[in-house]
Amino acid sequence: MLRGCEVTQQSGGKATGNVGTQDSDILMSGSSTVEGCYIHDINLPTTSNYGGTSSAYFGIYLLDSGCTVRGCLLDNIVNGHEKISAAYGGGIKANAGTIDNCTVVNCKAMGYGGGIYVNGNDVTVRNCIFWNNLATADAAGNDICVASGKTPTIEYTTYGAGVGVPDTNNQTYDPKFVGGTGAAAY
Repeated sequence: MLRGCEVTQQSGGKATGNVGTQDSDILMSGSSTVEGCYIHDINLPTTSNYGGTSSAYFGIYLLDSGCTVRGCLLDNIVNGHEKISAAYGGGIKANAGTIDNCTVVNCKAMGYGGGIYVNGNDVTVRNCIFWNNLATADAAGNDICVASGKTPTIEYTTYGAGVGVPDTNNQTYDPKFVGGTGAAAY
């Protein structure tokens, strides 16, 4: 468990663990939890550490259904990989797992899902805010992008722009942040 931490720019951008060519700041697998963390001001690498074209970069990557991200703020994370045709997820990429009571703002993906890219059916997003994120691909879901054919549970969540988001008590209203800088702004 990772609790109450602050994560900022890391050097190198390499993930830990045996994940092949996937790079992220926080890689989650098995039954892992990230709770109450402030993850911010990260400009992920603009070239692959592996020299290939299959690497991807994101702030948090959830691999398994036992992964939980709860009560976290992700702010100003840029997925800037230029060697691949599409980057998936600026703030979060989720193949499985639960994201609960999180705020993801000002993140960017050079592709799809500026706030979050959901690439699995066993993903639950609940009581979250995804706002002012950017994805550079056409029809890419600036705040939330759900991969074609996937049916995650996304409920009681506020977002600005999304692709494939189920309509389960979600809203697209401006959350009216109070201003300020850093965690104090949200």
